[in-house]
Amino acid sequence: MKPVLFNIGDFAVHSYFFFLTVGFIVATIIGIIEFRKNGLSVKNFTDLAIVIVIFGMIGARLMHVVVEDIPHDVYCSKKIDKCGPDPQKLKKEGGDDVIKEFNRGEKIIRFYIAHPSRIFNIFKGGLAYYGGFILGTLAALIFMRIRRMNMLFTSDTIGYGTAIGLFFGRLGCFLNGCCFGLHTDSFMGVHFPKGSAAFAELANAGVVDRAKDMETPALLPTQLFESFFSLALFLYLYLYLRKHKKYDGQIIVHFVTLYAVFRFVVEFFRNDNRGLFFNMLSSSQIISLVMLAGAALLWHSVRRKEDKNVSETL
Repeated sequence: MKPVLFNIGDFAVHSYFFFLTVGFIVATIIGIIEFRKNGLSVKNFTDLAIVIVIFGMIGARLMHVVVEDIPHDVYCSKKIDKCGPDPQKLKKEGGDDVIKEFNRGEKIIRFYIAHPSRIFNIFKGGLAYYGGFILGTLAALIFMRIRRMNMLFTSDTIGYGTAIGLFFGRLGCFLNGCCFGLHTDSFMGVHFPKGSAAFAELANAGVVDRAKDMETPALLPTQLFESFFSLALFLYLYLYLRKHKKYDGQIIVHFVTLYAVFRFVVEFFRNDNRGLFFNMLSSSQIISLVMLAGAALLWHSVRRKEDKNVSETL
């Protein structure tokens, strides 16, 4: 695991954002090829891609800020303007006024209200995919209507683009050590090293000892589960369904349905501290259920439209 992929001078390139960027570039290139092949405006698509990434990032950050829990006890020093889970480290750096501000498990929005400037510190993570999906989708729908784009065809293109983007994005999660899974004794277990997000969170929970341990117990690599699933989903959507689809909108319906089902299931195997609703379901599972309902409504709508078009040509 490698949270920092490489350095350019004093600038650290974090694995998480590097792979997010790669995923966005690959998805955009695929969309450009598809639009060009079908004689559609490439400029419209590239503008749309920029809109999606901007509002997607905002939505992902907002969901993190509003929904998730604090993964560790938070100590802060006004003197050196720093916060973190390790008070001794802050004191060594000159923070002789360190106090404990928040407990592990409190809603993280309380921390951001107290320290609003931290909302913009996103380079080490703190993005919730579904938040980006929701706000990015709303922004895309508005943009497509303004530009009078073919909404169903464009949504199909976004569908397999999102799948390949998730493949790269979850690789970044794995290298960062976030979004990790439950403890396991199976062959699939992965030990995340000291310095990773998984190690830090488990240290704060008292599962590992910062002073003695150098890695976590074996954990399920749920990041890789989702990454490989997303790659398989992309191959299905792009290499097979794109060539055999019967109507525009079929690809986005398949993407939303299959991803929502997978995400609902894989959430039971994740162990990062994100909070539960009704003491049972995560926010992502609740959103997955809403997405399934939305996919069913969209499928019913486009099928009715397709059946009407067929009957009118007979």
